[in-house]
Amino acid sequence: PRSEPIPGAGRDRALGFAADARGQVWLARLGELESYRWAGGTLQRQWRMGTDDGLPLVAAGGLSVDAAGMVWMSSVHGLTPVDPERRAVRVYGVRDGLPSQEFDIAPVTSPRDGKILVGSPEGLVLFDPATIRDVADFNDRQRAAEGIDGVWVNGVLSYQDGQANGRREGRFLAREGDLSAGFA
Repeated sequence: PRSEPIPGAGRDRALGFAADARGQVWLARLGELESYRWAGGTLQRQWRMGTDDGLPLVAAGGLSVDAAGMVWMSSVHGLTPVDPERRAVRVYGVRDGLPSQEFDIAPVTSPRDGKILVGSPEGLVLFDPATIRDVADFNDRQRAAEGIDGVWVNGVLSYQDGQANGRREGRFLAREGDLSAGFA
């Protein structure tokens, strides 16, 4: 079989893609997220967000679009929901209760209940995108996000109902050196 580029999709490498319920095709490129509509046999770009708009400069591992139209990108820097209507971006990571910052494989949406299941080297995360809520503020910047149903580390449920349950099957990986060096 011979493959050919899709007219209108551009020649830059697409790192992730998804289709939503409205028939839009979403493509993630390095530091870019775009939506397209089919017009005959050609894709026509409808929307774009890049690093100049606040999108992190990351290579997406995958995309998933939830029922509300929120686009979820997985990457080595965490899970990034993008609200196309508000042009809002938020990166979720370890400080939000996730087992890792690294989510470089595609998120998978369960068609049965709309929840998203995503994996990392340290475990699995299951959440309902309709209930995820950022509750951190200036007084409590480390407050975990609400709505993460469960986190499994090495196959063991370790975070449930908004809190760690004491089962710590992972191991701490200490960083060496001063991380602020070179940023003066």
